[in-house]
Amino acid sequence: MIEIKLASLQQLYEISILNEWMKKGNSRKDSLYKAIQKGDCFVATEADKIVGYITFSRSFFDNWFIKLLYVDTAYRRKGIASQLINEVMKHCVTEKLFVSTNESNEAMKSLLNKLGFIQSGYLDHINQIEREIFYVKKLNHER
Repeated sequence: MIEIKLASLQQLYEISILNEWMKKGNSRKDSLYKAIQKGDCFVATEADKIVGYITFSRSFFDNWFIKLLYVDTAYRRKGIASQLINEVMKHCVTEKLFVSTNESNEAMKSLLNKLGFIQSGYLDHINQIEREIFYVKKLNHER
């Protein structure tokens, strides 16, 4: 069974070795460290093994923004990414939640559409390869 919980600094190494992107530089590990330290990172675990994580920022034009979502390749297509995004939505205190993805990431675009996000724009020149597509979801905070 998959469990979603707030990441701890003791999990930093295990999280940081999950994907190649994180292995490419200390600035990325520093960013992950800061997210965990601020309580801006959730992990998905199965039998105490980390199988995915999500980091977010609380300061994207006074809204929350999902910065990074990663699920281990062996655990994809099992609803874990949805669970991680839903956990952020559950804790989000702003009216809108933003996220972005590469234009070619069809799996992420499909997931965001399924979760009710709508495309809100794009930004060129973030990387040399393709544009970044931004999505937003308006949240209902009635509790």
